[in-house]
Amino acid sequence: MTSLGPSGHSARGALAPKPVTNPGEAPESVMLAFRLWLVVVAVECLHQVMNIVIGVLDPSELKQQAHESMSGFPGMNPTEQQFNFAVYFSLVLSGLIAMSIMGIVAYGAYRLRNRKRFAENMRRMLLFFGIYLAMRGLMAFLLVPQGSVPIGVVLFDGVLIIIVAIAATLAAILGSKPESVEWARSASTAA
Repeated sequence: MTSLGPSGHSARGALAPKPVTNPGEAPESVMLAFRLWLVVVAVECLHQVMNIVIGVLDPSELKQQAHESMSGFPGMNPTEQQFNFAVYFSLVLSGLIAMSIMGIVAYGAYRLRNRKRFAENMRRMLLFFGIYLAMRGLMAFLLVPQGSVPIGVVLFDGVLIIIVAIAATLAAILGSKPESVEWARSASTAA
């Protein structure tokens, strides 16, 4: 028999997740994970915009890397205008690809929250994204600003990376809780 606290709840029950009162309602851990994944998507998109801005403010590093990679092709001699276009185009394209991937993350979080088909696979995918983003956040501490980009811009971008890492880690932890796993597994029977 468990002892009841002053509010009439068991002492152990204060740490236990709230039971789902409505069978069609997502557990609290799933809802919190969904909200955190939305934060991850929004802040990561802002980080990608910052990457583009940093690349435009100081394209010298990108141009140097492009010159080095073109040295292996002796017959190619693009004009400076073509070369600049290729550098800026690759910068924007990489940002758009990263934002598209964040769209996939948002779609996965939506499917998990609403217990749609493949919710269990989406939960696993989000777990792997959480691990990747957490490791990238740890690497943010090793960044050394180079070039002529103002230090404030680089610091702001680093803060965005760390926010993404923390939110993704918390979302992955919440998505791994037993009630979240059970919610995702029951998607095939609920559909």
